[in-house]
Amino acid sequence: MPHAMMRAAVLAAVGGGAACALAGGAGCGWEDECASDAESARQYVEAARLQNLSCAAPADCTTVSVSTSCQGDCPAVVSVAGKAAVEAAVAEANERWCDDRAGCGYATPSCIMPEPVCEKGACADAAP
Repeated sequence: MPHAMMRAAVLAAVGGGAACALAGGAGCGWEDECASDAESARQYVEAARLQNLSCAAPADCTTVSVSTSCQGDCPAVVSVAGKAAVEAAVAEANERWCDDRAGCGYATPSCIMPEPVCEKGACADAAP
């Protein structure tokens, strides 16, 4: 049985912290694995976003959702031309790190919508 399926079965049968105690002690290592997967996905999407910031005018900039199935995140500024590449990176991150995360938590921060502007040839957030 794959690790994630075993984790889901134990959590479903017992639930939360009690599952960890029964399955091998505090922490079970699952939290670390979940956090590592979420961070890998976040870094992958951020790398794609950073490669897609070029602009010549404010109209060249927009926002994009960078939330993955691992964790929510605030929308980010990206070039209009690069938005599809960032969305593809989110889909790839979900497939590589996030879709098989039974038993992992999910959180989304409170966000202020970014205000896309073009500064010195790169899309940026004008919001304070």
